Amino acid sequence: MMAITVILIAAVAFLGVQTTRIDAKLDRLDDRMRSGFAELRTGIASQGKQLLSELTAQTSAIANSITAARSVTQPPPQIIIVPSGSAAPEPPK
Repeated sequence: MMAITVILIAAVAFLGVQTTRIDAKLDRLDDRMRSGFAELRTGIASQGKQLLSELTAQTSAIANSITAARSVTQPPPQIIIVPSGSAAPEPPK
């Protein structure tokens, strides 16, 4: 009976040590994951800022080109009057 009690106490102690080791490993894993997520979050934020600045620059360039195209005055259309019954004039050389 005494041997069984000693074996049970040893088994419970062994399981307690193993549980403590697993808990420590999980804590280290949690810390690594948190730092990895923090780096990922920082990287995504910097890429987002970069993308926003590129889109802003492209939008500004497009808006400026539209404004420039609208401000250019086109010459009035050229009307050529051709008398009826005669051949069309020869193009200038």
